[in-house]
Amino acid sequence: MDLVLKDMTCGGCAKAVTRIVTRIDPSAVVEIDLPTQKVAITSQHPDAELRLALSRGGFPPA
Repeated sequence: MDLVLKDMTCGGCAKAVTRIVTRIDPSAVVEIDLPTQKVAITSQHPDAELRLALSRGGFPPA
């Protein structure tokens, strides 16, 4: 799943996004491109579940 997270603006935000995803799926692979605010997530969990967790964590997908 590829997302743009406009509220992800710094390294701390990137760590928080990774932490949110890996709490749901510890085996998830999270790749972050901070300058473009793009996140690529490889996970076995449903995309809707991950989007909801990110939104609740303060990083709603654009």
